[in-house]
This record gives sequence, structure tokens and C-alpha cells, in this order.
Amino acid sequence: MQGKGVYLQYIIVSLAYPKNLCTFAPFLTSKNKNLMKKQRHIQTTRSLLSRFRYWGRKNYAAFASMGREFQIGHLHTNVVDVALRKQNAKVTIPYHTFMTLQEIKDQVLAGFDISSAQATWLANMADSEALYAAAHEITVTCASHEFDMCSIINAKSGRCPENCKWCAQSSHYKTQAKIYDLLPAEECLRQAKYNESQDVNRFSLVTSGRKPSPKQISQLCDAARLMRKHSSIQLCASLGLLNEEELRALHTAGITRYHCNLETAPSYFPTLCSTHTQEQKLATLDAARRVGMDICCGGIIGMGETMEQRIEFAFTLAELNVQSIPINLLSPIPGTPLENEKALSEEEILRTIALFRFINPNAFLRFAGGRSQLTPEAMRKALFVGINSAIVGDLLTTLGSKVSDDKKMILEEGYHFADSQFDREHLWHPYTSTTDPLPVYKVKRADGATITLEDGRTLIEGMSSWWCAVHGYNHPVLNQAAKDQLDKMSHVMFGGLTHDPAIELGKLLLPLVPPSMQKIFYADSGSVAVEVALKMAVQYWYAAGKPDKNNFVTIRSGYHGDTWNAMSVCDPVTGMHSLFGSSLPVRYFVPAPSSRFDGEWNPDEIIPLRETIEKHSKELAALILEPIVQGAGGMWFYHPQYLREAEKLCKEHDILLIFDEIATGFGRTGKLFAWEHAGVEPDIMCIGKALTGGYMTLSAVLASNQIADTISNHAPKAFMHGPTFMGIGRETQLLRLGQIAGNGIIFKVAEMGSHQCVIIPVGTDVKGVEVTEIHELPDRSLKSAWFGRYHRISLQTIAHKGISPFSLGL
Repeated sequence: MQGKGVYLQYIIVSLAYPKNLCTFAPFLTSKNKNLMKKQRHIQTTRSLLSRFRYWGRKNYAAFASMGREFQIGHLHTNVVDVALRKQNAKVTIPYHTFMTLQEIKDQVLAGFDISSAQATWLANMADSEALYAAAHEITVTCASHEFDMCSIINAKSGRCPENCKWCAQSSHYKTQAKIYDLLPAEECLRQAKYNESQDVNRFSLVTSGRKPSPKQISQLCDAARLMRKHSSIQLCASLGLLNEEELRALHTAGITRYHCNLETAPSYFPTLCSTHTQEQKLATLDAARRVGMDICCGGIIGMGETMEQRIEFAFTLAELNVQSIPINLLSPIPGTPLENEKALSEEEILRTIALFRFINPNAFLRFAGGRSQLTPEAMRKALFVGINSAIVGDLLTTLGSKVSDDKKMILEEGYHFADSQFDREHLWHPYTSTTDPLPVYKVKRADGATITLEDGRTLIEGMSSWWCAVHGYNHPVLNQAAKDQLDKMSHVMFGGLTHDPAIELGKLLLPLVPPSMQKIFYADSGSVAVEVALKMAVQYWYAAGKPDKNNFVTIRSGYHGDTWNAMSVCDPVTGMHSLFGSSLPVRYFVPAPSSRFDGEWNPDEIIPLRETIEKHSKELAALILEPIVQGAGGMWFYHPQYLREAEKLCKEHDILLIFDEIATGFGRTGKLFAWEHAGVEPDIMCIGKALTGGYMTLSAVLASNQIADTISNHAPKAFMHGPTFMGIGRETQLLRLGQIAGNGIIFKVAEMGSHQCVIIPVGTDVKGVEVTEIHELPDRSLKSAWFGRYHRISLQTIAHKGISPFSLGL
């Protein structure tokens, strides 16, 4: 019956037994249709799908403690087996239940694989349009909307010793295919640059034959290096059955993806080719992955295989976790054994694409050879159903398509291309590969707590541009301050010169920071501020006559920046810089405190630091840490008593104390600076990020007079550091809000009942959060459209509404 099938979809869990002994029983059986009609739980349990999507052993354990029976949805048999086996549970697995197209689609959308039986049932559905619509929904939800285009060059043609029945280049058959040896590297480069100019993402070198000779491998490596030197298009290769050594050479030369088609189902391949096996192809793909390449693997449909074999093929690719799947339509070549093969109907092609999407929901389904035989209407439908990538231009032995025509159709069908191909090919983003870059979203403008993308979408900016845009974007006061300053002076060096903005900024800062911080050294970023602080500590002890005190101790899970010495005091194991560990200076690390900020203090937690300091005090210049909050280390808020105990140890053993408040400063912890929670004043303190409201890069290193005097009164009688961009001349107005913060207005954290509250500008879009209180600014001279009034809003309410306090500039 259409719309109905057999599969395990919903089960009832009985948890009335001790020790998590669970019994699973089907609530529908094929033998009792009357009971089935009475117990149509499929309908009644649909509402549970949004609440219970994924289940593991912890979920089972939690509900096992309830001791009652309940219904849950979308359980995969393997998940049930593993989860219950780890609970020593008894399992009775039901094998038959009622299934519909809607439920199979929901199963895929919930992240669970479908079975071969389900795929076969889908293949036999009478309602093709319903199948296409379901596949489209999976494509929209699970697959990339950024269309991926690649192109190929037939770098060596003809005289192939393999007997693949579909191939015009096989020497076993008489065809009209061109025959030529390996193309010159310069021709490959010319084609690569042409495709790059067409905004094609990838370019593949394809050669005929079982595999190239060693000499040809060397020539192909040279061609790859030439292309990578003179263009930035990503390179692929399809060169046959290579071994790991050959693939590593290609990867080193710049080829990042290897293509080797399995062509068809394992059960059908031997009827099409007898000179090599799919196992050999799989070995090549496995070797490509071992050397670090991505893989591209698909095949040809319409070579006489059954729909069941296409399903088998799709599952084979899913098991390999192939993310780029070329789908070729057989173009019967005169002279090959398949020259008289009947072409597939367009409906059968579209149905196959839909099944591939159900079975490979996240993959790029890449239309390749033979698609020119489809009508424009069928091409559009294929894009609708699941095709989200394509090989464009001319193919190996058949005519391809014009890139411009393809792009026009692709855009009309709702896909988009990279916002900037130039960005993708030439701009190196942070923590990102250039050969397989993470997606980026092109920003058109930013206002308040939102950013607007080029395509018109508006996003709530929950990161505040890595915690620096604390007052929101496009702030009228900050905008005007920047404009006014530019009319006077953009920047002059700070060596031998000074100016009012730098002076006034210092005047604004000193009342906000610990009283003992009397000297301000401007720097140009947070990481550089940490470098300056470490250098300052080392030079202090050098001036004090203790040059051996030149090392540092810190706590694990810390993060202090990406520059060289800053990396050395980041966690060497869990941090982002472990690969540099053998090159960095060796520091001393002790466990981070585990006592929670709002919990009980465990005195034993200071013991590791005490033991390390006692053992190495003669070589330690300073203890550096993030006070109260370890940001990149997991937003861990630790007990203030740790800072008090650490201060005692530093004073007792003649060690400086450095606080890195780059991320914690300017109100992020509920006080203006995190040191206030413990009442501990450091010897050196780093601030940055929020210092300029995100308008420019600037940091500051604050030091006590003792530090500055000792350095300045001894050789070389100057601190040996001088950034080019230091004391940039437009900070005063950018700190205006910081001055307000110092008066306890913006960054105030109050108590209202049991809820922590924050004060934010009236102009901030809080997306429907209820305003519970309004406060006037005490200094009416500072009022503007932005500063006029402030809302006091429950943080609990903000969280309930799904708004990040950081996106509000808090």
C-alpha cells in the first residue's frame, strides 16, 4: 500500500525493573491488525519527535530511574543495542512496524540512517512527486546550499589497458576517442586559470590507463606545483589505482582531493570490468585518506543495473562516508559494449537522485557526464530533488556544458555560490585551512547587536566580535568620535611624540584599574600585551640583579594569545597550540582550580602551585593567569580564594603576579575587572578587546611603580619594546563608555529577587524581552538616542528568549 511500510520506528520502554533492566516491546505487530488500529501510536507520538531526537546510554539511564513506561521516537537499532548493552539490560527488539514516507523522511532529518528495505520501498512508491518533495526537504535541511562547481582536464587520453565496458578510452574497443600522451604542465595551468576566472571551485587532472608511470607521476606533480604557484584553484586528481607513496607525492605537490569511482554496485561491477576489482579501488581510496586527501567517489547509472543495485551502490558510498558523489548518466559510446544500452527515463533518473539523497543526506551529489541528455525541466527538477554540485565545462569524451548557463540555472533554483570566490581562494581566515576552508558569510553591515549578511539575513551577534564590540556595532557616539579624530590626526608614532588622545585615555583608565597600577604601556593587540607583560617581568628581574628568574608558571586550561611567548603559557595539551610545543619555551603548569566560583573553597587546590613555586622559585619570574574566568578553556569560573592564596605565595617567594584581563575586563564578570572579586592587585595587568569598543586594535599593559622604576633605574634604563602602532590617536571618545562603566552604569550587575540583572541601552533590540525597570542616566549631558535610558532585564528572561547577553554587548 502506498505510504506504508515496515520498519522499527517507535517503541515502548518499560522501566519498572531495578538496575536499569529494560524490556523493549513492539506496540504494533503485523499479526494483530485490530490492536494496530486501536494503538496508532505513530500519530500520538509525533509530538515527541521535537523533544527526543537522539538517545544514548545516559538518556536511558536517566529515564530508567523513573520506573515507569513511556514512549520515545526515532530509535536506531544499533543505538538501542549499544546503549542497553552498556547498562546490562535485557532487550527484545521489534522487527516490524508501520512506516510512511513522512516517517522515513523524519528519520533522516533526525540523523538516523534508513535501511535497504526502506530505500527499496521508497523506490517502488507510485507518487514520484511526493518522493521528490521529501528528498528536497532533506536537501534543504541537511546538505550544503552553497553550490560546488568543479571542472576536469583530460590530461592523457586513450590506450587504456582496462576493459571497462562503458569507456571510450579502452584499447579493447574501437571508438573515436582522441589518443594523446600527457599534456604539458603549461596547458594544465592555462585551463586551471581559465576555470578559476569562471569562479569554478576545483580543477581535476584526469588520465587514462590503470595508473601513470613513475615518470608521469613526477610530471603530474610538477604540473600541480606549477598550478598552485600561479593560481589558487583547488586541485583534484583522478589517475587510477595509485599506492600510498604516489598519493603522498601528489598531496605534497598540492592535490588535496582524489577521485576514484566505484562506478556501480559491488554485485554488478564484475559484469562490467574484469581487469581490476572494486577492492583495488577501495584500497586506493583508503590510501588517499591516509595521506590526508579528501575523496570523491561515485559512478554511472544506466549501465543495465537494477534499481536495487543502485540502492546497494548508494549504501556502499554511505558506508565509506563519501562527501562528494559524482553521478554520471551513461552516454552510450559507439564501439563500446554498452553502445546500444537503452537510456534511462527522466523519472527513473530523478527517482535515483532522490534515493541517493535519502541515503547520503549530507553529501554533495555532483551531476557529471551525460546530463546534457536531460531536458531543461528535468535538470531543474534534479537540482530541486538533491543535486547540489556539478562538473562543469567539457568532460572526458563527451560534450559538457557552458559554465555561465549552469550558473544561471543553479541560481534560479535557489542555490548560491560562495559570497566571494576571491575570498575563498586568496584570503586566509583564522584557524582555517586554505585548501578546505570553513564557510564564511559575507557581512553587508552591522548595527547594535546584529549583523546583516549580503543575502539580507540578519543575525544576532552572540560573540561580540570575539568579545570586543561591547557597546554594539555602528554606535553613533563611537562613530562620531572616530570621525572627529580622523579630521585631526590618524596616527603618529609614540616614540618621542605624544598627543592628547593618548593622555586622556590614560586619565580615563587609571581610575578604573587597581590603585597600584600607575604606569600604562600601550600595545596593539591582546597577544602582544601578554608578550609585553612577560618581557616586562623578565626585564624587571634582570634589573633587580636576578637574571636567572626568567621562567613562568601558570594554570592549565589557560589561553593567553597566539604569539610566541603567549602560546608558551597556554595549555600545552588541551590548548590550540600543542603542535608548537617542542619549539616553545618550557613553562611550568599546575592544575587549574576546580572549586566553583559560587561553591565551597577546597584548600588543597593551592597545593600543586605551592609545591611548584617552592621548588622553582629561583627561576620563576611570574605567575600569569586569567583571573576568575578561563575563557577559551571552557568558560570556567573558579573560586576567588585561589587568587588570594596565589598572591600570598608570590609575595612569599618573590614572584610577580600577572593578570591577563584581556577577555575578563570591562564588565564581563559582573565587576568592571575580575581582580575585584578577590581584592587582589597584580604587579602587571593586561587589558584589551573591549578597550576601544571593537573599533580598532589596541591593548594596554598596566604596571606598578615598583616594576616601572626598577626597570627604568637600571641598565639599559629603558623598557625594550616599541610597537609601531602604539597610543593610536583616537581612543578618548572610544573610552567614553568605559568611563560610564566606571561609574557603575552600563556594566552594573544588580540583584532583583533571585535573578541577576543587567543594564542595557534602550536602543538595543531585545527581541520581545519584557522590560521590568527603566533608569535614567545620572549625567544628562551624556544623553543621546543610544544613552537616553536603560532597561534592567532579568538574565534568566534573556536566556529564556534565546538571546545571548554577549550579543547585547554585556
